[in-house]
Amino acid sequence: MKKQINLIIGVVLVLIIAVFSYLNRQLVTINFGVVATTMPLIVVLIACVLLGIILATLFTANSMRKMRKKIADQEKRLQALLRGRRSPEQQTQKETES
Repeated sequence: MKKQINLIIGVVLVLIIAVFSYLNRQLVTINFGVVATTMPLIVVLIACVLLGIILATLFTANSMRKMRKKIADQEKRLQALLRGRRSPEQQTQKETES
């Protein structure tokens, strides 16, 4: 049932994109400062959306990597505490204090 719902949603999205593309087929001139080019509006819109997705992914990838590392470190610390041992951070602190 879930596959059928996903298929229906996919078909509806494709139809919406097709109608959107048909409505935005007029040509627009894009000026890059040095070069000007003419292309369909839908191409410009899709390129801008893809550029936005790429930039958002690049900006969030580093913070997600840091969060995953922090979670992994916290899980190691929790496991060490559950086993009744000191965490690696506590062991290094004790060694530096000695």
